[in-house]
Amino acid sequence: MQHRLGDFANYYFGSWLLMQDRFTTAVYDVASFNALIHDFFPGLFLNHATLPPLSAVVFVPFTYFDVPIAKVFFNAISAVIFCFALVRLSHRFLYQPLLAVALLAMPILSNLQQGQVYLLLFALLSEGYLALEKGNFKTVGVLWSFAIVLKLFPAILLLFLLLEKQFKALAFVLIACFLWILITLPFVPIDTWMLFAFEHVPRLLKGEINDPFSSTYQTFGVWLNQVLVHNDLFNPTPWRNWPIVAAILKFTIQLKLIFLLVLGAKKLKTNFEKFALYVFIGFFISGYSSTYALVFLGFPLIAFRQSFGKKFNVAFASILFLAISIPLQYYQQLGYLLGYSRLWLMLVAIVVLALYLQVQISKKHYLLFGLIFLFYCSFLVYNRSSESRYIVTQKSPILITDFRIENNKIIATFFNENGYSFDTTAFAYSSISTDTYLPNYNGPLYLVDDSYFVFLSDKQRGIGFTAIRKIYKQNVGEY
Repeated sequence: MQHRLGDFANYYFGSWLLMQDRFTTAVYDVASFNALIHDFFPGLFLNHATLPPLSAVVFVPFTYFDVPIAKVFFNAISAVIFCFALVRLSHRFLYQPLLAVALLAMPILSNLQQGQVYLLLFALLSEGYLALEKGNFKTVGVLWSFAIVLKLFPAILLLFLLLEKQFKALAFVLIACFLWILITLPFVPIDTWMLFAFEHVPRLLKGEINDPFSSTYQTFGVWLNQVLVHNDLFNPTPWRNWPIVAAILKFTIQLKLIFLLVLGAKKLKTNFEKFALYVFIGFFISGYSSTYALVFLGFPLIAFRQSFGKKFNVAFASILFLAISIPLQYYQQLGYLLGYSRLWLMLVAIVVLALYLQVQISKKHYLLFGLIFLFYCSFLVYNRSSESRYIVTQKSPILITDFRIENNKIIATFFNENGYSFDTTAFAYSSISTDTYLPNYNGPLYLVDDSYFVFLSDKQRGIGFTAIRKIYKQNVGEY
C-alpha cells in the first residue's frame, strides 16, 4: 500500500491528524507520528518531519476522500496547473512546450508516482516570475511566499530579489510568508511552527533528511559523507574517516557555487536568465536532489536556450537531459564514482555554464572567500563534536524508540510498518546503572562499567530516526 501512496501519504496523514485535532509537535516526531496513525491505517511507515506545518492545512480538502482517490485528484490538479504554467512560460520565451515536457518526462512521472508537490512549486515559481516581469509585486509575494512556506528550497529566490534590488517584491514576499503562517495559527499551534523552524530547518539545511548517506540524494554533501565520514549503521566502511575534511570540502564547494551564482548573474542580460541561474545553482547547493525535484531544471533549459548560441544550447540541454533521464537504479550501486553519475553530469553542466559566462574572480573576491573560509574553519574547531559511536543491534532497525539493558543483552523496541517489535542483541558488561545524567537528554540512559553512557540519538541520521549510541564519560559534549 505504501508503495502505491508514495510521499503523498506523508502530506495526507498530516492533514488527517489536523482534522482529528491531533496535529501537535508529536507529528514532528517520527515514532509518535507513526503511532498516531498506525491503529487506523496499519501497514504504513511515514515521515512528516520534513514538511512545513502549512502543508497540513493545504491538504485538508483531500482528506474527505480515501487516500488512493485523494492522490489521483491531487495528481490531476497538479498536472493541469503545471501544464498551464509551462505552456505560458514556454510561449513567453519562445520554447516548445512539448520539448520541455519530453526533457522533463522523468521528474514529471516521478512527481505523479510519489504524489509530490514539485509540479505545483514549478507553477508557483513560474507564474511568480511572470508577475515580477509585469511589476505585479503583490502576486509575486503571494505565489513565491506560498512556495517558500510549503517547501524550503524556493527561499533561494529571496537572495535573487535582494541582489537584483527588487526590494518591493522582496518586502511583499516576506510579509506574505508571515501572513501564511498567521493564517495557519487557528489550526496549527505556534509551538509546532517554532519546533519546525528552529530545530528541524537547520538540520534539513545540513541534509539530515532520512539517510544522510543515501546516494538517492545525488549531492556533494552525501558523496563526501560516503567517502569521508564513518557511521556504524549507514556507512561502516568509508574510504577515510575524516569528518572535518568532509565538512570543510562541503563548505568550500557551496561557497564557490555561491560566488559563481552572484558573479555569473552579473554576466547575464535578462532577469529570466538570472532567475533561472539562481534556481539552478540553488538546487545544486541544496542537500536534497530527488528525481521529482529535477523538474526545476526546466527553468535553465528554457532560459539559456537562446543565450549563448546553438552549440552551448545543445551541449547544456544534452547534459541536463542525461542527468534528468537516466534512472538512479541503473547506477546507484556502482560505487563512489559511477554511483553518483547524476551529480557529475550536473557538475559538468555547471562547468560548461561557467565557461560560457567567463566568470572572473578578482583578488577582492579571493580575499573575501579566504576570510569566510577561515571563519568557518575556526567555527569547526570551536564546535568540534565529541566522539560517540552507534551500537549495531542484530536487526539494525531504522527507528529504535526505546531500549533496556539486562542479563547481558540490549533489548531494543523498534517501530516499522508492522508496528512495534523487539530486537535482542548480546551485550557484555560488568556493571550498569540507571542513576545517571546527560545534559539536555531525557530518554533511556545507562552508565555501563562506570565508563560510558548508552542512550538514544539521531545524530548523523534523519530527524527523529533514533538508534542506540554510546559515548565515554570523558568525551561527553555534543553527543
